Amino acid sequence: MGFDFFDILEAVFPFVFITIFVLVFGGIIFSIVTMFSPKARARMLKKNVDTMNILMDESKEDMMNLSDDISDITSIGIEKSARAFKNGLSDNRIYCKHCGKAIDADSKYCNYCGERQ
Repeated sequence: MGFDFFDILEAVFPFVFITIFVLVFGGIIFSIVTMFSPKARARMLKKNVDTMNILMDESKEDMMNLSDDISDITSIGIEKSARAFKNGLSDNRIYCKHCGKAIDADSKYCNYCGERQ
């Protein structure tokens, strides 16, 4: 005595249809109002600008932390490259820019870390 697919579809269909109709009709009304009403457009743009200002204020600290992390990564890469150079370069071997390990001179990718040279 369970429900079959068509019983469930018959029960849910009116709600889905009404919801889709309301969303489409509301979208059309919203588009028409913003198209012809400068005040509505200005209010919408002001809300967008306010939202962007809030997002920028909240992301300043994240960007500062990211720039600190990037500078740390860069300094580590420079140290590894300097160490590889200090150990000496030969004719057929070079050192990976990223991990500092010796690889073949004609390698496009490091055999150890997989990074592009």
